[in-house]
Amino acid sequence: MHELLERSNIPRIQTIFLLKDHLDHITIQETFSTLGRPLVLKAPYTAFSKYVEKAEDEETLKRICRGFFRLSDIVVAQRFVPTTFDWRIGILDNNALYACKYHMPEGQWRHGTRVKGGRFIWGKTEPVKRETLPPRLKEVATQASKPFGRGLFGADIKEINGDYIVVEINDNATIYADEEDREDTDIYQKIISYLAQEKD
Repeated sequence: MHELLERSNIPRIQTIFLLKDHLDHITIQETFSTLGRPLVLKAPYTAFSKYVEKAEDEETLKRICRGFFRLSDIVVAQRFVPTTFDWRIGILDNNALYACKYHMPEGQWRHGTRVKGGRFIWGKTEPVKRETLPPRLKEVATQASKPFGRGLFGADIKEINGDYIVVEINDNATIYADEEDREDTDIYQKIISYLAQEKD
């Protein structure tokens, strides 16, 4: 995904890949020097905020990576860009299908997070009519999905000082009843029509 976005010159969050067999002190310090402190660590196959952690020092980074390396030989490190919400733009056939803001719970830095007692909490999902989206946001989202094909995707995007950067593209775009579909209620018909067209 990173290479496709890079080749397409899509504005994206700064990312470094950490390899299981090459995670030494020098590599870690160079990663912090490039991305800053704290930074975000992800296992490649994360979903619903699972396997997404934050590291502020070398020992924390090593501990998180040890756990993630049980799942993959590669860990994704990204610059930490705090925002009160992330945009999720649903894309179908290279067009905006739905839009929403995934808000962070109060005092938290990601949309879904585990709190004391082991309870998992989620921030509010705020649907937004696709026709009201800023043109630049829609352009970044649709351009980001194009290298992956014409199917159904979810573009996660951060808004920073009026500009937009892609965090990741999801091939398992979430659509919950009365959440992502609340403003654009035609999204299911659009999906069905797209599937029927593809079958023909």
